[in-house]
Amino acid sequence: MLQKVIDCMSSNYVSTVERLLITNPSSSLFLMWKIIEGTNFFNFFLTPKFIFLAMMDPETVQKIRFIKKANFHEMQEFIGEDQLQKKYGGKLENLTEFWFIFI
Repeated sequence: MLQKVIDCMSSNYVSTVERLLITNPSSSLFLMWKIIEGTNFFNFFLTPKFIFLAMMDPETVQKIRFIKKANFHEMQEFIGEDQLQKKYGGKLENLTEFWFIFI
């Protein structure tokens, strides 16, 4: 099922995402991503029968980056520091108020 969704999105929404930055990913999300992108990160687990796990188009995979707290400075490659909050290594004040919650 997941493969069908990915195929549909890849076929119908080609090049709609310029870049996707995911900050502070959990270890389980990071592990799942490594499996989905089909890297050899876990060579000792992946055998030829698991080759089907590379589910996404390589071009799409290149657009997605996981950034841990220690590497927030990497966001400045894609976003100007005048547009980033201080907690991400930018110059903008950190947000203290968020969208109003509608009940």
